[in-house]
Amino acid sequence: MRMHPYLIPLLTFAAAAAVFTITPGLDTAMTLRTATTSGWKAGLAAVTGICLGLGIWGLSRRPLG
Repeated sequence: MRMHPYLIPLLTFAAAAAVFTITPGLDTAMTLRTATTSGWKAGLAAVTGICLGLGIWGLSRRPLG
């Protein structure tokens, strides 16, 4: 039985997407570092700043066209 020609690329993409999904990003690393070195209040401030910055960035994007 032959495999579908798109099966290997699809499985490769799914594996890469799974790895990138479960890998923590820079925001997570910064929040964990701040919370462990400066306490939970500083960690909460870091989370608030990250979310506020992302929100402002997202709202400032203008649609093309």
